[in-house]
Amino acid sequence: MAKKETTQAKPEQTLTKKVWNMADVLAAAGVGFTDYIIQLTYLLFLKMDSEKESYGLGSALPEGSKWKDIVELDGPDQLAKYEKILETLQAKDGLIGAIFTEA
Repeated sequence: MAKKETTQAKPEQTLTKKVWNMADVLAAAGVGFTDYIIQLTYLLFLKMDSEKESYGLGSALPEGSKWKDIVELDGPDQLAKYEKILETLQAKDGLIGAIFTEA
């Protein structure tokens, strides 16, 4: 009997796939190239905060405004949640509000 091979995606590949999936949603929504790059930066910030939290280092973001809240969704629902997260983070005081000022 042949041994079944299993391949698991490396964390970098998984992240890349997730970011590009989000980018596809943004592009489909008519987001221009410059805005596209800015939005990818915001998405990477959310993902990096999630990674930090997974190591037990805590999160700088409020509940409901994290990476996990958008990756569970698809298409228009994902975009709507992402826009809501940007609005929430933009209104925050301190460093988070400053990072998302123009979001």
